[in-house]
Amino acid sequence: MRLRVLGGCVAVVTVALMASTASATDGPLPTTMCALVAKPGADGTPAVEVVDRPVPVPGPAEVLLRVVATGTNRAEIMQAAGKVPPPPGATDIMGLEAAGVVVALGSDAASLSTAGGAPPAIGLRAIAIVTGGGQAEFVCVPVTALVPVPAGLPLEVAAALPEQWTTAYQLLFEVGGLDVAGGDETVVVYAAGSGVGTAALQLLRMTGRRSVAVAGRADKLAKAAELGAAVTVNYKEDAAWADTVAAAVPGGAHLVLDCVGGSFFESTAKLLRTDGVWVLYGLLGGPSAPGPALGMLLRKRIQLRATTLRARSDAYKAGLAAGLAANVMPRIAAPSAAATSVSATGDAAPAGSAPLRPVIEDTLDGLDAVAEAFARMRRSENLGKYVIRVAAE
Repeated sequence: MRLRVLGGCVAVVTVALMASTASATDGPLPTTMCALVAKPGADGTPAVEVVDRPVPVPGPAEVLLRVVATGTNRAEIMQAAGKVPPPPGATDIMGLEAAGVVVALGSDAASLSTAGGAPPAIGLRAIAIVTGGGQAEFVCVPVTALVPVPAGLPLEVAAALPEQWTTAYQLLFEVGGLDVAGGDETVVVYAAGSGVGTAALQLLRMTGRRSVAVAGRADKLAKAAELGAAVTVNYKEDAAWADTVAAAVPGGAHLVLDCVGGSFFESTAKLLRTDGVWVLYGLLGGPSAPGPALGMLLRKRIQLRATTLRARSDAYKAGLAAGLAANVMPRIAAPSAAATSVSATGDAAPAGSAPLRPVIEDTLDGLDAVAEAFARMRRSENLGKYVIRVAAE
């Protein structure tokens, strides 16, 4: 037995396997690990703490993933503030995604298939969305949620993919109803400089569609243009931004991806076409809609589709993971220099020809750096994703 200290945690390492129902990699597996939990301030200020927790044991249809890197998300900030608790039955450990290496298999795992179509194996490099637990040294993941990572893609880059790219894929193709094979629709993307926004813009370019990017900073809009946006609009500088978008999209937009909600409600209704689809996945602008909200929807027969991802079933998430593995990951497997680019720079390319690249604002070391990432996100400093490096690959 030996002690290992990381980020303020003391982990006890033992040669014993964690469960008789799991097969594990050769060598010692720890019995405890460092993990991040919410410790909201009395005034509702988001706060987190690194604590010692037992290493979880994978269930029959799960694997144990040694986490190399994880991401940060606004839903986690809400949890850290005590405003959004984990779904029933979920761990209180923070983290909605992880990138890492499979180190143990549940008893039935080898008979199941990952999102890539093959059974999992010890040593498999993979990413996954999880209901919780991703901001820890180890996390259990359903086999069907595992998306294999190409050999040329570093895990700390791949860590920017699971939550944002799965969400963007869900919003566009599952909830929004677009055909992943391609189409000619025009789509408006709010928060275009966010992780979801930058992913959505690239998926729209990949499928040959026209996109309109809305954001509040010039650098975010410049990045949006690089990622394929045909029109960029700064809502902070243009008081009539919705009219600007409407003028650029004759007849109105087919689809809007809306993470703002209340404060943009009238503008969104204005710029959508008759029979347009409004996908609501966040309420950064508040939960209340002003004025005759229902009348605005009814007059244009707008379809309002509200969605979340975290509390969805494993089967639903498995379908998204399979879509990501089939339609996105082959395009992420770009040449080494492109795959490791954390800024995703490059000129706009013709539809379908440009590699897909996660946009990473910064990579920070250690689970205790999540607090700093949250603070920067609350100040809207990020363009793209914050990645947290948990361990060496």
